[in-house]
Amino acid sequence: MSSRDWWFEVISKTYKSTQDLNTILPKEMDQLLPSVAKALYDNVFGAGEGWLLKEDALYTLEKLREWRDLGSGPKLAVVSNFDERLHDILRDMEIYDSFDFVITSHETKFEKPQRELFDIALEKAQLKDAGTAFHVGCSVDKDAVGASRAGWSPMILNEWFDEQFPDWFDIDTAETADEGYERRAALQFWGRRDPEKDVTWVELWGLDEILHLFGLPDDEERPVRTTYIRGFRDD
Repeated sequence: MSSRDWWFEVISKTYKSTQDLNTILPKEMDQLLPSVAKALYDNVFGAGEGWLLKEDALYTLEKLREWRDLGSGPKLAVVSNFDERLHDILRDMEIYDSFDFVITSHETKFEKPQRELFDIALEKAQLKDAGTAFHVGCSVDKDAVGASRAGWSPMILNEWFDEQFPDWFDIDTAETADEGYERRAALQFWGRRDPEKDVTWVELWGLDEILHLFGLPDDEERPVRTTYIRGFRDD
């Protein structure tokens, strides 16, 4: 099945199961879906304008690229459960050249959490020791489990942290601020663990925190991190 056909099925099931669209007759829906699916596949999500490049992500990528270009930094790659459009999307967003390589599940025929995808990435990076490879993702089941089983060090970006910890900034008084900071740092940088999946990962609440983990210095250009819940986060 081609990626276009696969996405057509996803779009079709999504539209047909959406209650807000149940006033549309099945026959009318079948007539609309091909043009809707084509627009979404080619124009909306097949180009950079359909995706959000957050400021802290761009800042982090720029700093990692600077470190790499000095000769002492890591190789940078995208390892994604996506299709062949990803290359053009990243070019359209003007970040494609920041990476040493980009590989997708569509091209390799393996998808996360399958170990084979990580092994292919390790080979392309010309690394022999999987323990020196770090993977940043947002899914425990796919990213953390896959990276861990392949011998990589997993990191999970959790932008929903203030929903999980709603009193995050309310627990500190002037007297307990230091203690609260230490609690947060311990929880965050010691990582999280899922005993059922037997996997441990480092929790990130902003991509720029990768820089701290590798000991890279902060600067005044660092943007304010944002979340989907409250919209802003002070440091």
